[in-house]
Amino acid sequence: GVPRLVKEGTVMEILGSHVSNTGDAHASFAHRVEQADGVFFKDKEMYTSKVFPVITRFREYVRRLVPCLLHNSRSWVWGERLAKDMYEWEIKILRRIFGFNRKINETWIEWQLRTARTARRLFEKAGFENICLRYSRRIHKFGELIVCKTRKDKDFGAIRP
Repeated sequence: GVPRLVKEGTVMEILGSHVSNTGDAHASFAHRVEQADGVFFKDKEMYTSKVFPVITRFREYVRRLVPCLLHNSRSWVWGERLAKDMYEWEIKILRRIFGFNRKINETWIEWQLRTARTARRLFEKAGFENICLRYSRRIHKFGELIVCKTRKDKDFGAIRP
């Protein structure tokens, strides 16, 4: 058919990922959040049920939701906004998984701060990496693979951690 012009600020779907013609990664991230939230709410009973130990629910979060969120994330440009959005999304999910209730006379902001700190502490104490660290390791690993494959230097073969 006839080629179409792309309007400024348009978000296109390419290979299942949303891409903005302005280069902004937020459209892709927002789309991945919608997808991951859909996975969460599809199995909400499993994530929030007190029948399963919290460690099992955290493990399922890492197995199911994190890969869904980070799908096609290698095209995202790391920045303060992306880090903040990732952090806030993860805290929202961890609070739901843990199922914190507000205390009597606790303001909404106090509840948010308390539950965010507690959820993060319990998640990391259980041995899980937060989403920002997981994302940066993924990007770093990808970068090493590119460098390793394009480097002609024979002595470069062994990358030590």
